[in-house]
Amino acid sequence: MQKETIFSGGSVMFNKLFTKRFCLFMLFLIVMIFGLFCCEEEKKKDDNHNNDQPPAQAEITIRSEPDPVPFYGDNNDYHYWAFSFIVEEKAGVGASILEWNCDMYSNDGSLLTSATHTVDEFIQWFDDCDQNTGHINPNGSFCCATFAYLSKNHETGWYAIDKMKFRDDNGNEFWSEGKFTFLPIQ
Repeated sequence: MQKETIFSGGSVMFNKLFTKRFCLFMLFLIVMIFGLFCCEEEKKKDDNHNNDQPPAQAEITIRSEPDPVPFYGDNNDYHYWAFSFIVEEKAGVGASILEWNCDMYSNDGSLLTSATHTVDEFIQWFDDCDQNTGHINPNGSFCCATFAYLSKNHETGWYAIDKMKFRDDNGNEFWSEGKFTFLPIQ
């Protein structure tokens, strides 16, 4: 009979130990499931919050190289300044050009001339960086090796303001502008 009592007692101890471990395991599972559920709710809140943010906008810079632009030379009727005209996207969002305006001023701020260029003209001129459309890729650039010229009677320095309107890949429309400084004839 003692063997049965020991067996019974051992069986009861086994059941108590099993029950404790089983309860701890179940408690662990409940905590894990609750924790995962809470994390999912937080993730959903974060996802919804991110959707409330406006889409990123392209960031376009317009510049010359060199800056300022030195005098290059003459022909019979004009003074010339040679430079590279560079348009760069910096925010990782592509954009398409919609409009391009250029105003040229003497150093005293007097307007010398104005011009509006078409998108087709832009595409023809800005093909030196292997671009053949009016769309600038994310972190991409357009460039154009070009000349600016003024009549021979203008020998002091001057500047130009180029303004370009874009629509980026996220649908944002905006203007960017660059100022080009042209040095006096030396």
